[in-house]
This record gives sequence, C-alpha cells and structure tokens, in this order.
Amino acid sequence: MFKWDKRSSFYNNQSCNQSKIKIQRNFMKFRLTLVSIQKIAMIHLLFFLCFFCKQQTEGQEKGIYVDLKKAFRNPKDVQVLNLSSQELEILPWEVGNLRNLQELSLAFNKLSAIPEEIKRLQKLQSLDLYGNRLEALPPEIGQLQNLSWLSLSKNQLATLPAEIKLLQNLQYLNLSKDRLTILPKGIGELSNLKIL
Repeated sequence: MFKWDKRSSFYNNQSCNQSKIKIQRNFMKFRLTLVSIQKIAMIHLLFFLCFFCKQQTEGQEKGIYVDLKKAFRNPKDVQVLNLSSQELEILPWEVGNLRNLQELSLAFNKLSAIPEEIKRLQKLQSLDLYGNRLEALPPEIGQLQNLSWLSLSKNQLATLPAEIKLLQNLQYLNLSKDRLTILPKGIGELSNLKIL
C-alpha cells in the first residue's frame, strides 16, 4: 500500500520546479544561441552575397565593351565587343588593333562592307553580322583561324569568298535570308561544321 509523504512530495515538487527552471534557462540560452547563430549566418550570407555580386560585376565588365571609342582606348583589354543596333554604316579599320578580341557582334547595323584589317583578329571565335547590308565579304576573312561561329544571315550576300574554306574551326554558319544561289565548293571542306 502506498503512503503519502508530504516531505518527499515537497522535495519532488521543488526538484521538479528547479528542473523546470533549469530547462527554461537552458532553453533561453539555446534560443539566444540560436538567434545569435542566425544573425551571424545572415551577416556571413550578406557578406558572401556582396562579395559574389562584386566579383560577378567585375567579371562581367572586364574585357566586355559596348562602346567603340572606349574599346579603341584599351585595345589589349577588349575580349568581347558588342556593337549591335548602333546604326553603324562603317566599321573602322582600327578594329584590327583589338588583337585579344574573341567575340564581335555587329548585328542590326547598316554595314555594307567589312575592312580587310579584320584578318588581324586571330583570337576571334564568334562573329555576328546578322541584319546588315553586306554585299560581299573580304577574302581576308579566311585568315580567322579560330573562328567557330559566324552569322551572315539577313544580308545582301550573293556570293561568298572561296577563302571561307580556310575556316577549319568553323562549327556554326548562318546564311539564311541572303541572296546566295550557290555555295563555294570549298564549303564542303569545313570538316568541323555542324550547323549550316
């Protein structure tokens, strides 16, 4: 038979209350610690995001130009030059001085010719001439040994220079909406060409 002992009940209640207080204190410490960790994590996250955004912005700006005059002031730095939709009628011969240029977009302009100095762009990989007024390409275009992407679509080209066969790294060639009726024989020698 169970006997009720007030003293043991008192001690049990007191120890329960003390345990409850300890648990509450520990919980408060845990919550404070958790809040501190969350704040620290947020600060670290914000710092990381700021650092990442800065790196991305610097990475995007470095070597990328949309202004021809600025590009000519820093010819060695220019890797990407986007002159699309700028109403250009003439591409200056000085473009040949951009020796580190890898991508050149001249889409949606009014160009009727490309200067022969383009041959000096030996690192050029992508050339976008979509939507201009080109009637012919200079034979020197065949000297762009690293060119892998070439868009000549929506121009007034009736022929292509035979030297186009020298573009052995060419993988993409867009000739749609031109006036071509026949392709040069050498186009079959472009062994890496995947899209025509």
